[in-house]
Amino acid sequence: MFTQAYYFDTNVLRQLSRGTASVDFIRLRDIARHADEPARKVLFAPSVVVKELTHRWVQDVYEEIESLDKASRNLGHMLARTIKYEQPKDIENIVDKLVTEFIASAGIAVIQTPNIPVETLVDMAVKKEAPFEVKKEKGFRDAVIMGNWGQA
Repeated sequence: MFTQAYYFDTNVLRQLSRGTASVDFIRLRDIARHADEPARKVLFAPSVVVKELTHRWVQDVYEEIESLDKASRNLGHMLARTIKYEQPKDIENIVDKLVTEFIASAGIAVIQTPNIPVETLVDMAVKKEAPFEVKKEKGFRDAVIMGNWGQA
């Protein structure tokens, strides 16, 4: 029996990792868990997507830390005292572990980046072949992601 494969991009994984899983994803995950071949994965994320998810998550943490710092300074000023909070150490490793745990708990398999020759990508970009766009200089990341299709 043919099993469908579903690939996730960074934006979808960001939403899911923040606890905003849609009903559709929950159904999809349940279907994947009950696939005809239990050992066969059907939910995938290219490694480039997981790296981007991790990077953006770290950026979000630093933005929140900056907001906390500003809020604590303002609150301290209002109360005429020093307000401190403890900034976590080793944020990158903490986030990396959280992303790894999230991916595993969601039942998503990570596919390694394919070895696409640069010449092939350049040729595709020059000819504006999918996923490169005619009007914009965009598509490298999407080309790497597309290269993952069929590796499942």
